[in-house]
Amino acid sequence: LVHGLLLAEGLIKKATELSTARYCAGAVGPDNKNSYNVLDLDVLGAQPLPLLNSGPSCGVSPTPKPQTQWAITSITPNAETIVQLPEKLNELRKIFHKTKGVEAAGLADLDGELTLVREDIQAENAVNKITGHLLMERRIPQSPAILVVTEKVTYEILKKAAMAGIAGVITTESVSSMAIETAQEAGIFLAGFVQGNKFNLYSGEVAKN
Repeated sequence: LVHGLLLAEGLIKKATELSTARYCAGAVGPDNKNSYNVLDLDVLGAQPLPLLNSGPSCGVSPTPKPQTQWAITSITPNAETIVQLPEKLNELRKIFHKTKGVEAAGLADLDGELTLVREDIQAENAVNKITGHLLMERRIPQSPAILVVTEKVTYEILKKAAMAGIAGVITTESVSSMAIETAQEAGIFLAGFVQGNKFNLYSGEVAKN
């Protein structure tokens, strides 16, 4: 989760740049385990993050293009692969089937095989877990791959995919206008409302049979 978040924010490019990760001193729960869910991180060469100012509630701040360190190679997945991925992901959502209260993200190859599945209270966190795992396994960039999520694709989710070099993103839900603009600029395949045998294509092309 932490590796993926730092990658998305451009603070690290390699797993080795995170030298230390430890829980902050705080409350101690059962079995003398730290229950204070805050991490203290040492990032090699990192600069302090600026304070964010969201501005007026009625305004929208300009959204910068993700500054990736590699070019993303465009993909043209089959329509059949796209419509099958949400159901495949749903079958592997272990926590969701127990609680009905979490979102999920999965990484698939162009043949439609899911190679990674992660769950969390928000899809953004699940994506961080996916990209963080890839970073730690030295499997970035992941251009010939598709990220499938169970929540609305926002600019933040699209940015996380771009920073990991993932060339395709699909969702069963809606897609924000900023995500569409970013996908088109970065050359990322983007589809939303993938339900049944239909979907909306926002960026990229589908392979012709």
